[in-house]
Amino acid sequence: MKLRVACVLIALGLGWVLLLRCLNGSLQAQLHEGPQPLAFNNERFSFFSFFRHKEILDGNARTSGNAETAVESPREPVAGGPSPESESQEFRNEDGFSGSWRQALALAEGETDLDRKAIAMDRASRAISDGELPAALDSLLNNPKPDAAELRQRLVRRWAEEDAPAAAVWAARLTDGAAARDAVVQVAMSWATTDSASALRWVSELPESSGKQAAILNLTYETARTQPTAALDLASSLPPTLDRDNALVHALSQWAASDFYAASTWAQRVSDVNLRQRLLGAVAVAVADQNGAAAASLAAKSLVSGIEQDRVVVAIVQRWAEKSPQEAAAWLVQFPDTPARDAAAQSLVQLWALHDKDAPQTWLQQLPQGSLRSVGLIAYAQATANSSRIVTSLTPPP
Repeated sequence: MKLRVACVLIALGLGWVLLLRCLNGSLQAQLHEGPQPLAFNNERFSFFSFFRHKEILDGNARTSGNAETAVESPREPVAGGPSPESESQEFRNEDGFSGSWRQALALAEGETDLDRKAIAMDRASRAISDGELPAALDSLLNNPKPDAAELRQRLVRRWAEEDAPAAAVWAARLTDGAAARDAVVQVAMSWATTDSASALRWVSELPESSGKQAAILNLTYETARTQPTAALDLASSLPPTLDRDNALVHALSQWAASDFYAASTWAQRVSDVNLRQRLLGAVAVAVADQNGAAAASLAAKSLVSGIEQDRVVVAIVQRWAEKSPQEAAAWLVQFPDTPARDAAAQSLVQLWALHDKDAPQTWLQQLPQGSLRSVGLIAYAQATANSSRIVTSLTPPP
């Protein structure tokens, strides 16, 4: 009896295994073939009817070819539709996107999610080959939308990095306007990273325009790190504006860090009084952490008493105090009694007390009665009180 039961169970198990294997093969065939009507000729379901249906599916699969090994036959071109040649020109991204750069740009323009917009813009940029750059850029000139302008800037920058002279010819023929200004700036900045001399020469030969002025300003900041004198010459060629003055201050500060006396001499020769004061102050602040005494002397002798001198003196003392607070304190005593001296003394004492609590207290006690001593003592009390509160907050309870 037990033997019969065991045989029945084994037979049932084998039957289920065969059924599952057949089901798996049938489903795979239907997935490759597409939706198929599951009909069994109205007969009642049984193992034998299922196997007969399986043979029909297998026969259809043999007739149409195995889905894994079949080679797709060439498609006939559809009238009015894209040809195989035109479809081969579409860009196929590694993330699965297939389409033209115009399609990618349209997706970006309609996208509100910033991450997906950035992906679409990247697709559009990479969908344009090097040979298509001029035509694509000409097409984008007629698109006023912000995403089109961003794509145009990307393409101009890429072109300038790969072939700066060719990109420069295209940018130079544009009329003055936002697109022309952006193109000139992008070409100049990209070109300067590989050949600054050629970039400077090209920009200097451009006709006067807002694009040329914007390019010169950007090149001034770019070249100031390595060629401060060339940057000063560039900025000096611009008409007087606040942007021009800021560029001069930046370039001269870079020069002062390496040649204080040459930079200060250059600043002294500037005819505009207000600009000269700004430039001299920039030179003094730039050298303060290297030569505090020279910086302080320049501020005291060359700057006119007023807001600019006050600002510069405070900045000098702050930098000087980081390296030599005693020297800064000795100089501050000799400085005239002005609001600038009081502000500088406050900064000096607060910075000094962070590193040495006793030294600034001793210095203050030796000062004669007056505003310098009063301001210094108040600053010292505030600095030590803040320090005590910090220590108390960090000390764990017993």
